[in-house]
Amino acid sequence: MFMPISGQTIDVWPLILIGFTVGVCGGFFGIGGAFMVTPALNIFGFPMIYAVGTDMCHMIGKSIVSTFRHWKLGHVEVRLALVMIIGTMLGVEGGAQAVTWLDARGMAGPSIRYVYMIILFTLGAYLLWEVYAARKKAREEGSVVKDVVGNRIPVLSRQRGSGPW
Repeated sequence: MFMPISGQTIDVWPLILIGFTVGVCGGFFGIGGAFMVTPALNIFGFPMIYAVGTDMCHMIGKSIVSTFRHWKLGHVEVRLALVMIIGTMLGVEGGAQAVTWLDARGMAGPSIRYVYMIILFTLGAYLLWEVYAARKKAREEGSVVKDVVGNRIPVLSRQRGSGPW
């Protein structure tokens, strides 16, 4: 399939695979697929600037459908959403200007990849740190660790050969 704006040709099957994978992650884990779509499109041959733009368009449709579904369930705090929209619009415009500036200098692909890797590494490290801290606290105090909703988080006891936690 030829993509006239980016000038790229891509097979339809990788696009279906990306869509299916993002759909499963969204439906099963409740996470958005934006962190997967941009790198996947780039891996399958799209220049990074087009992968980012395409992902933004993809997120708009998914966000509208999700918002109306949660609106019907009564899960939307309108004032909070409106305030966040202002920040989001400013952030998207600033990001788009930065990507355009980087692309004009031939640095968009590597810059976006490195920033992306730093963000994912930082989030992963923070997640591991939080899990470690919660398990350590539970072992020291003998208490039950719960998440925000009140579900118990299993804590492994520190036994020889039971892993780093």
